Amino acid sequence: MKYIRFILPILLFTGSGATAQFAPGVEWERCIPNAQVTSSVKINDSTVAVLYDLFSCTDSTTFGLRTYDRNGNLLLEKFFTPPDSGSLHSFYVAKNQNNNYLITGLLKNPHGNYHLLIVADSAGNIIWEKSFYFDSVATP
Repeated sequence: MKYIRFILPILLFTGSGATAQFAPGVEWERCIPNAQVTSSVKINDSTVAVLYDLFSCTDSTTFGLRTYDRNGNLLLEKFFTPPDSGSLHSFYVAKNQNNNYLITGLLKNPHGNYHLLIVADSAGNIIWEKSFYFDSVATP
């Protein structure tokens, strides 16, 4: 895996792995089995979060959130499986001013395709979740 050097703490992801570099010489790599990493976010100068889809056979019905410290130690792991999910894919994770996680994704079930928004607290517990149905998207 290739490493890209930055001064700020970063997290790179390709496939099922994540590579972090906090400073020259302080870097690590972790593999998440049966997963596709989709997003990452810096929480503070010593902690990063990784969002990923978990696969069973050929599709994902669950996604996970992990946080690591600057030495690559796993601090938190949470799994999200919304009800009625036939297929679930995560897109993006961010932190807001209240230190909550904002997670977006796509939920496919027999009733249609839905965009999913989850707000979770800093421990990864869901505060609320909402799905939005769009049959088309209009752009200006």
